[in-house]
Amino acid sequence: MHPAAGLLWINGHHTAAGVNDCVPVEYIGGINDSLKLILVRDLQLHVFMYYRRRVQAEFSFSGVRYSLWVTDPVIEDTYLAQADGVYNLDASYLTVSLSGPYLGRCYKLVAAIIGRHP
Repeated sequence: MHPAAGLLWINGHHTAAGVNDCVPVEYIGGINDSLKLILVRDLQLHVFMYYRRRVQAEFSFSGVRYSLWVTDPVIEDTYLAQADGVYNLDASYLTVSLSGPYLGRCYKLVAAIIGRHP
């Protein structure tokens, strides 16, 4: 297995609301892809106010914790219609994308969640 296999690009960089959720633009040069399909077994969705109500996915992948914003419109609509809180999901596939540069960072986002939902 390639040493970087199992990683969601480069880790160790965080925003105020996330964990391992961004990559500084100065590290982007060696990245050749911006989309990954991964399987997670411990997915939690957090619905809360952060400038506006948002949905954030928290999970482990290859032994690393992540807390990333969800941009999947179906998931957002479903969970924003519910009360603020934490929702535990079964094992799910996530499509994780790496955004283009914004304010010196590229952001890791959960673009789709494929699995069982309420």
